[in-house]
Amino acid sequence: MTNLSEKQKKFANEYLRCFNATQSAIKAGYSPASARTTGYRLLKNVDVKQYMEGLRSEIEDETILTAKQLLTILSETAVGNLEEEQAHVIKVPHFIKNETTGKDNLVYTERVEKVMVKPKMADQNKARELVGKYHALWTDKTVVDDMSQVHITVDYGDGEPEYIDYELDPGNENNKNYNNEKGEI
Repeated sequence: MTNLSEKQKKFANEYLRCFNATQSAIKAGYSPASARTTGYRLLKNVDVKQYMEGLRSEIEDETILTAKQLLTILSETAVGNLEEEQAHVIKVPHFIKNETTGKDNLVYTERVEKVMVKPKMADQNKARELVGKYHALWTDKTVVDDMSQVHITVDYGDGEPEYIDYELDPGNENNKNYNNEKGEI
């Protein structure tokens, strides 16, 4: 790893705090006008990535849940096996005779009991949803495999639709919306 400038190190430190490349670039001392581009470029820089990975490993310790531990907790919650301890206040009513009026007054004595409670149905449903998202059981994203040709039909309502054929070249920088890796637009 080559030596990073102080600005690059500061960017990496800021990015690990807020995970916003533009704000991190501004806080590191880069121009606000070009902060978005600079932040993106720095995130792609191999040396900056390695530096951030080193910082991340220093920050992580045994108290942070691993993905496997988190998935286990979510799975246990989803099926209702994970119970949590809750404190419940128990009010015990009894009567005490008021010596001045001669009437009985209702008085409550409170005590706290710890009870094991299963997760609520809403919590179970949310855990199921998160586990399903982890396993990508459903997705809102549509991936198109072949984006080399696009056929567009434009109808202005005058009865004669206009047909446009557009060739996308993955290597052409002018096709800014074309993602060569996944074929997403």
